[in-house]
Amino acid sequence: MPHILQDILIIFLASYATLDNQGITIMNYWPVTVGLFAGLIMGDLPTAMTIAGTFQLMSLGVAGLGGASVPDYGLATIVGIYLSARTGAGLGAAVAVGLPVGLLTIQLDVLIKIVNNFIAHKAQ
Repeated sequence: MPHILQDILIIFLASYATLDNQGITIMNYWPVTVGLFAGLIMGDLPTAMTIAGTFQLMSLGVAGLGGASVPDYGLATIVGIYLSARTGAGLGAAVAVGLPVGLLTIQLDVLIKIVNNFIAHKAQ
């Protein structure tokens, strides 16, 4: 598959999964599910499932109770698989890059909640 087509499909998968996770959830957003699709797109399913399984283990037991924000392990999985398939890096590099991306989504989630609060008050 051409690299540009892989890039477009990975961007579409990441954006769809993130938007789907914010509303009525149609797709299961666990790292192993997202990792399966990312692995099929990138053409390296065994490595993708190893990376997805690692992020799945990290996400077990993490829940956003009481409005708490949790890392986006699905997005971290997509970034890790993309990096590993594109550069040939191993599991360590995929986790080392994917996990900070997942943790960055905590801050973005808090920012979105703050902005939504102002928008909701203006809409009334």
